[in-house]
Amino acid sequence: MSQKMRERRVATRVTLCVLSFLVCSASSVFVARAEDQLVKELLDKMSDTRVESSRANFARQILMLEPSAPIRSFCDGYLLLLAGDDAAAESKLDAALAKEKRFGQALYMYGDVYGTRGRQIEAMGAYRRALAMEPKLLSARLALGRLLLERAGQSSIPDSTTALRSEALEVVRRGLEDYPQDVSLYAALGDAFVAVGQPAEAVSPYQVADQLEPGKADIESKLGFLYADQGETALAQSYLAMSLQSAPNNPAAVRRLADLYGKEGQIVTALTLLSQGWKPVRDTQEQAQIRRAIGFGLLPFGERVKSREHLERARDLLKDKEIELALAWIDSTTAPTDGRALELARMVLPTWNFRRLDEERMKIDACWPPPEVAPRLVRAADPIYPPQARQRGNEGEALVKGLVSPEGDLIEVKIAESSGYADLDAAALAAMRQSAVMPAVSSGSPIACWIQVPFRFSLHGAARRLRDGRLPSTLGTAGERVIEHETPATTSDGK
Repeated sequence: MSQKMRERRVATRVTLCVLSFLVCSASSVFVARAEDQLVKELLDKMSDTRVESSRANFARQILMLEPSAPIRSFCDGYLLLLAGDDAAAESKLDAALAKEKRFGQALYMYGDVYGTRGRQIEAMGAYRRALAMEPKLLSARLALGRLLLERAGQSSIPDSTTALRSEALEVVRRGLEDYPQDVSLYAALGDAFVAVGQPAEAVSPYQVADQLEPGKADIESKLGFLYADQGETALAQSYLAMSLQSAPNNPAAVRRLADLYGKEGQIVTALTLLSQGWKPVRDTQEQAQIRRAIGFGLLPFGERVKSREHLERARDLLKDKEIELALAWIDSTTAPTDGRALELARMVLPTWNFRRLDEERMKIDACWPPPEVAPRLVRAADPIYPPQARQRGNEGEALVKGLVSPEGDLIEVKIAESSGYADLDAAALAAMRQSAVMPAVSSGSPIACWIQVPFRFSLHGAARRLRDGRLPSTLGTAGERVIEHETPATTSDGK
């Protein structure tokens, strides 16, 4: 083999070795970069969540990937902080920040831990340092703004309160310079204006937030309250109603909207809203407050059974003297309504307008509030046609209203619409008392509820529906029938 051939083979081998080394190096770099990218993704996820257990899991996952020294120090320190070893945790954080100057995420997450443990001073300090490192770190900016407002609300020193609120306002405003389309910043700006005593200024940022992301219940609720305070009743009602559609667990919005309806004299609308609004509310104390309002609001309508039910449930939690006073009055009186009922209602609901009470009473349905299953007429007793009415040729229809107890008993009957003749009305009431009924059902349980049944007295016995084409029950129960008393032609002696 010639010298030249040997030299070529050696050169080829060297070239192959070099290429192999470069390929291996490139592969190692690729793997390292892939791992670095995964670490960054996990770190971002860790920052995005505010659940400590989730953040701890992300920190452990990052450590398993053998990250860079600053990130390793941060993750070790974060886990130590959760474990309560503050000194070691802060030492690890300092080590991380010494090597990575733009590591605001680390300070932000430490600040969250401090805040969760009630260490507000340390939390604010961490958030401020995070923003000094990374002014565009939105999470730290929002957290600092909220904490400043919270701290201001707790302060008893006027100068300190003013300074904290002013700083919160400035923190949020600076954030909008970097993120002019961020909904959370506009909401925070509105909160800050409210906190500094400038509610009129808060309307605009809340409106912008609502336009950027329509349907956010918390923003709609805040706008509703602001408009209510400014006397813009129609706008307030609209925004509060919209907020409750998407987030019904808002007792403050339920009560405020009901008060707006009550102030306008729409008592039945207010009571219907309250009766529908207390069930989604999860806080039992808030439920009791709403049921207290229902109980007092029902008193002027003579709805003593339902009023008692709500007041007794509210009394178990609230134990206030007004409830005891109302329950004592219910026990002591036999009249469905009187002046005292209205006095009690006005005592607890001072902003409600009861001047059109008679008109509002006419709006109460046969069964209020509407249950899932209406009360049913199982068997209707035939009314006895009064002989004197028959001899006079009197005909008519009496609409009888009966209160069906949860046990299915008729505990109260009265005339809802008169036939025009007292003796026919009396016969209809007597027949209603002899009839059999089934109770209404609400939320899976039987409840007290009114039912209306028409009794028609006809000398000719023509079977037909009611005069307006309705079925007998105003609740539209298809199984009920028109109750008519068929009477043969009378003789001269009335037999």
